[in-house]
Amino acid sequence: MKTISLSAPGSISVLEQEFDDSVTKMALLRVISSGICAADSYLWSGKHPWDISYPIVPGHEIFGEVIEIDAELETRFKPGTKVAVQVNVPCYTCELCLKSKFNMCVNRKHFGSTFKGAFAEEIAIPVGARMHAYADEINDLIGGLSETMANAIYCSRKVDLEGEKDVLILGMGSIGACLAHYLKTTYPQLKVTVLTSSEGKKKRLEMLGISATSLNGIGKLADHFDVVFETSGFADNFKAGLSALKPAGTAMVYGVFQSEMLFDFNQVSEFKELTLIGGHLADDASFELSTSFLTKHQNELDYLISNIVGFENFTSAFSDSKFSQFKTIFQPTHRSEA
Repeated sequence: MKTISLSAPGSISVLEQEFDDSVTKMALLRVISSGICAADSYLWSGKHPWDISYPIVPGHEIFGEVIEIDAELETRFKPGTKVAVQVNVPCYTCELCLKSKFNMCVNRKHFGSTFKGAFAEEIAIPVGARMHAYADEINDLIGGLSETMANAIYCSRKVDLEGEKDVLILGMGSIGACLAHYLKTTYPQLKVTVLTSSEGKKKRLEMLGISATSLNGIGKLADHFDVVFETSGFADNFKAGLSALKPAGTAMVYGVFQSEMLFDFNQVSEFKELTLIGGHLADDASFELSTSFLTKHQNELDYLISNIVGFENFTSAFSDSKFSQFKTIFQPTHRSEA
């Protein structure tokens, strides 16, 4: 099996590897595509906030086709089924798992770190992993957005979006872009504004009927928004977003910050009585909504994929300017044009 192997930060090679003998395999998938996200770039740079034991086969945004399935362990899928797989494998015994909060399992293990990930031709899915089937045909590249869209949908489900509201999305990376498209499609009564400095992204937002603003622009919108979604991971954006919230507004924070952040907490308590909501990983319901949304709207979403890499040109993924646009997709069958 051909894999991308990361032996240490900055050291990538293409290797033939076997599956982990220690993994009790529930299924074997042919990897169709896998999204590359900021967490993968942190693994590459050595700046990941978790304690990572190298070498690893990265890739946790899994979309593939079932090749083999243990029918005694899993009866919902059969060979040929296309599936999205959640990044974490829960323990099913901790307090949070017993409350069905599997995405927050305290003993969870992860693809791309604990288990070999999806930057490979095939991937072994261990017992306990949570898979979600596509009921209808889905584009091979759009399927690689399964987790990103699920995360965006999870953000939306954490907040009350009923009625007419002014909503601000901080950041238009892949999650922010998916969230903007999902909100515009699913909640047409919302007035959505997105923070971005990219002229290309501003033009795309205009095509979708979504307003764009700059950091300076947000500074002129104090007490304007009912809901702010933080997807960028930048402290200055978050601080500006809190200032832009109306009293009794809600901030939903999903971005991953690379350092500690200082801000005036009186904005939350004394002055505005804001609600702060955190988000970590998409849950089962969000994945199910993601697979149905991507299937229904797949012909509208090509713009969300800014780059495609394979084994030959994988190392270009993090240096290519397209990485900072929307989503870079790894596809095992992709061949470099160079």
